[in-house]
Amino acid sequence: HKPDVVQEQERIHRAGGRITQYENDVARIEDKLAVSRTFGDYLLDKRLIPALPDTIQYPKNPLAAFVILACDGIWDVMTNEQVALFVSQKASNTSLENIASQLLDQCLKLKTSDNMSIYIIKVL
Repeated sequence: HKPDVVQEQERIHRAGGRITQYENDVARIEDKLAVSRTFGDYLLDKRLIPALPDTIQYPKNPLAAFVILACDGIWDVMTNEQVALFVSQKASNTSLENIASQLLDQCLKLKTSDNMSIYIIKVL
């Protein structure tokens, strides 16, 4: 969730929050956070930054091999498709731990400017 998405902007403004975006920077809430929902950020008001995810339930796809959960430091520099391709190309001969590490290195090469975390979960 990003503060430059219209629905998030409206929710933040209704809660009394302020969104700013300076030149060459991303939109931020209260000049701090570049995401509009998060787990574990205790410094900002929970009305502004709730830990409420959007959830979508998909039918199980027999072709699905992985579930990938990652933070904005990754999604800021790679698309869903790029991450899926990166993981699937390495999955046959590389451990998930090493794939995750290599993907983080790739994001650094792509000049991510945010923190990064990723979970790659194999679907059995």
